[in-house]
Amino acid sequence: MSALAAHRPAFSTGWRYFILIVLAICYLMPLLMALNASLKTPAEIPYSLRLPTEIYWDNYAEGWDRIGRAVLNSFMITIPSVVFSVFVGSLAAYPLSQVNIPGGPIINLLILAGMLVPYQAVQIPLFMIMRSIGLYSPSPECGSFTRPMACHSSRFSCATTS
Repeated sequence: MSALAAHRPAFSTGWRYFILIVLAICYLMPLLMALNASLKTPAEIPYSLRLPTEIYWDNYAEGWDRIGRAVLNSFMITIPSVVFSVFVGSLAAYPLSQVNIPGGPIINLLILAGMLVPYQAVQIPLFMIMRSIGLYSPSPECGSFTRPMACHSSRFSCATTS
């Protein structure tokens, strides 16, 4: 056996790239098919494997007309809530990680245990509490998105503290 054969990997690099390319195509195929369907006219959509005869951009305009305001509302609530949650979480995490306080590991353990509770288990009780103290319905005096942001941030501010 030659020295070159002893150093050659058992599975050549070419085969590895081939398998990775095939797997990438398999993972990207649903996305490519959705993109293909979004560019078709309504009459062409049943023929899912064919390419569109003409690119039909009106699907995107119609979709934005239907859900555009809802997407904008979601961004207006989510982005400030995430920024607020990260800010509050970092303010809480720094002293817990840097200052040696009595019971610090127990506090960290309780925060970690709280992060293990799925959001779906907390969502309805959190909504009921926020509604009962008057924080859920938007009001004109404090902006229409301030109260839903407070509801959204109240759950996730603890999740960013670890």
